[in-house]
Amino acid sequence: MDWSDTLSRIGLALLLIFPIGWEREVGHKTAGLRTHLLVGVGCCLFTLVSLAVASSGDPQPDPGRIAAQVVTGVGFLGGGAILRAGGAIRGLTTAASIWSVAAVGMACGIGYIPGAVAGAVATFITLTILERWERRRMRGIETVGLRIHIRGPEALQRVRESVDGFGVAIEEMRVETRGDLTILVVRGAFSQNAIGLLFRELFHDANVVGVEREAS
Repeated sequence: MDWSDTLSRIGLALLLIFPIGWEREVGHKTAGLRTHLLVGVGCCLFTLVSLAVASSGDPQPDPGRIAAQVVTGVGFLGGGAILRAGGAIRGLTTAASIWSVAAVGMACGIGYIPGAVAGAVATFITLTILERWERRRMRGIETVGLRIHIRGPEALQRVRESVDGFGVAIEEMRVETRGDLTILVVRGAFSQNAIGLLFRELFHDANVVGVEREAS
């Protein structure tokens, strides 16, 4: 492989990955522009090395040997972008974007240009357009904590299904007992409309003797 081919593949990796890294940079994420570019270029170069080793006269050429180790290494690197703050986990999307740009870099290195372009475009759309759509969808949604007092354990499953049906994302659901009452403790994301409908359904259940709403 000559200089022009090598530089063109690395240059394409830089070109395709730059918008993805810039999006992470302006969003002040744990891994920004430089990290994404370095991961993409590094993966591209490792792939080129794999191809060079396979064509160097090795009696048992395996162009995928180095690339396979790169995939494992990128997984550890992406794990470093994941942070735990209190009960929340942050950085999963950035870790996934690192994984994606690694794949784009490898595709550039092997010369699979359609796959590299399609992968980069799909990643960028996911991080931008889909994020805006997700934010619009989550408007009016709040995290709510509920303590639902139920008379008799036989009604517990029915109440569980009601809560699951109205919740956007249930973070916690556990059962406590207090005398002859079963208390279903729930914390999750609900739309304002859904929480009103859920309360109405619970209050019409003869086995539900009370519902306490906790501060979010």
